[in-house]
Amino acid sequence: MLDNAAMAVEAGVAGVFLIQHGGLDHLLNDAFSLLRQKFPMLRVGVNRLSTDPEVAVRQDMAIGANFSWLDSCGIHSGVVHPTAWAPSNLVKAYQNNCPEYRLFGSVAFKYQPIDIRPDMSARMAVECGFIPTTSGSATGVAADIEKICDMCAVVGRDQLALASGITAENAPVYVPYVQHLLVSTGISKSFHQFDAEKLKALMKAIT
Repeated sequence: MLDNAAMAVEAGVAGVFLIQHGGLDHLLNDAFSLLRQKFPMLRVGVNRLSTDPEVAVRQDMAIGANFSWLDSCGIHSGVVHPTAWAPSNLVKAYQNNCPEYRLFGSVAFKYQPIDIRPDMSARMAVECGFIPTTSGSATGVAADIEKICDMCAVVGRDQLALASGITAENAPVYVPYVQHLLVSTGISKSFHQFDAEKLKALMKAIT
């Protein structure tokens, strides 16, 4: 983790996310604290895959995370499920004291049921206080550019994030429509380890 963070800092990334794929979300708090100690200027977000969304956001705020990311934010095909409002209300209150905090919420996202109105889902996500975060059909699969364009047309570039299939080669295609690129596979040499050269190439491609 620390090696990856060091590469991120050297490459000049805007921030990093912590995620635990084994269902052990409680380990993320110690990992966050360690990153804060070693890299105090690095912005760090958390994605708690196995935690209730409202609880996850509360925990992220408690440790001082810069971002939270919910894989299931309760918005689908333009319809807002009641579960979306709890984290949304937390964020609106929290941002009064921490205006730089951002809440990313996955919509029209991989492994979710097919979203027939990703553009409207993006709009509703923004209204709920999320940065709508979309993807391709699977991990490492590039997103359909037409879908990205449709979502951007509704919410604007500054309010849109993309989280799969991004590489140094295709990133310039998405940059005109997406402000936030959440990248792992495209900058990694293994499941746990970044590739410094791929990371540098990506940063060069988008700046």
